[in-house]
Amino acid sequence: MLEITDLTYRIGGRPLLENASAFIAEGWKVGLVGKNGSGKTTLLRLIREEAGEQGASVRTRRGARLGFVAQEIPPVAEALLDVVLAADTELFALNTEAETATDPQRIADIHLRLAELDGYSAEARASAILVGLGFEQGDLR
Repeated sequence: MLEITDLTYRIGGRPLLENASAFIAEGWKVGLVGKNGSGKTTLLRLIREEAGEQGASVRTRRGARLGFVAQEIPPVAEALLDVVLAADTELFALNTEAETATDPQRIADIHLRLAELDGYSAEARASAILVGLGFEQGDLR
């Protein structure tokens, strides 16, 4: 059970929430969905009493725990697009070998197989999929 009463939150003196209340019954499972910047994280911080004005009450059943999953992920050294492309192990191995191969016949075999796999358009296809999933072009590299 989660009960919120008299929750007020202002930014620059402008009230975004004023004496707001909410109740989530025991056993309910709730997801918070909204556009970027719509205030989902701020609301969770208010519930966790990390922000907001005095006087608000956030109560839970005795012994209850609230679970949150942070939206931020730790930075990684490898680009998202590279991680996705590496998932196709054959294509990744061929591209890696193509960079160092010196035997003309092997180079020809590599490029023939890349053509069969449509490997020359793999980056464009992976980029389109990632953008379709909501990633920005700037997130890919």
